[in-house]
Amino acid sequence: EAFYQLGGGTRGSCPHLTRNGLSVWVNAEFVNFVRIVKHIMSDELAAAEGNPFGQSLHDGGTLKDHKKRVAVGFSFIPEDWEKHVVVCLGYQAVSDGTAKTTAQLLRDIHRERTGVEFSAVAANVVQDQAALAVAEELQLNGDICDMHKVSKITRSAIGDLVRTKGKKIINPFPDGQAIMALAHKIAKHFCYGTERTSKLFKICAESNTARVKPKLDLNGTRVAARHALLRSVIRLKRALMITRSNISQSGRSPRGNLRRCLSSRRSPRLPTASKSSSSTRASSWALWRPRSSAE
Repeated sequence: EAFYQLGGGTRGSCPHLTRNGLSVWVNAEFVNFVRIVKHIMSDELAAAEGNPFGQSLHDGGTLKDHKKRVAVGFSFIPEDWEKHVVVCLGYQAVSDGTAKTTAQLLRDIHRERTGVEFSAVAANVVQDQAALAVAEELQLNGDICDMHKVSKITRSAIGDLVRTKGKKIINPFPDGQAIMALAHKIAKHFCYGTERTSKLFKICAESNTARVKPKLDLNGTRVAARHALLRSVIRLKRALMITRSNISQSGRSPRGNLRRCLSSRRSPRLPTASKSSSSTRASSWALWRPRSSAE
């Protein structure tokens, strides 16, 4: 009976939750979630004798629909010291990404979903380096996320992150960008189509190569996306070299995306490579060729 009161219906002899019913159900669950969070925060604040006992986490970004959103979390260690609790408090749309707007969002979310003021429970704020002004707006010490700090080094190493002065790049690394672009093309080719993947896995088995499906970096902003792309392609090096050899021995140009990947003039090339498609293709794949001690 309770199921039908939520908006459920029937499809044949089976209960079926309608769209409206699902919305009511989710909202009811969220109300229970907020009630539990408020209860926990009240107990932990009492155990801390009124002192801030946790840290606020937040990160923002602009989605593909050009709307800005901020994810807000809170972490703390309970009184029994047996666990580390991390709670997602919200994922809210904001009008802009300024420090003042973000700081006010943190205050509002904490007040609404924890039942206490932000300053009463948050001892510090953790964010990426670009958002340190938010901590200043909240009059708290801001800690820079270690993951974001390290990622800036690795992104610079492959040419994803460059420095500009007067809107001009002062530390360009086109070779690194070209290598990543080539890895992306290779992964894209083998990620789509079961036939391509099957052929790749067959070569992996015959060449004693790890049976790895290339990880396409669909999300260009996440740290793990580029790492997973490059690592998966490097692990397939032997299988990719055999694929190149098979293409060369067949005397036919590869088709589709792989052909464009091998012959694209934007792919990394050796300094002596000519503009012909065959030499460009050879120089592109030379990136994955093992170098001898003489080289």
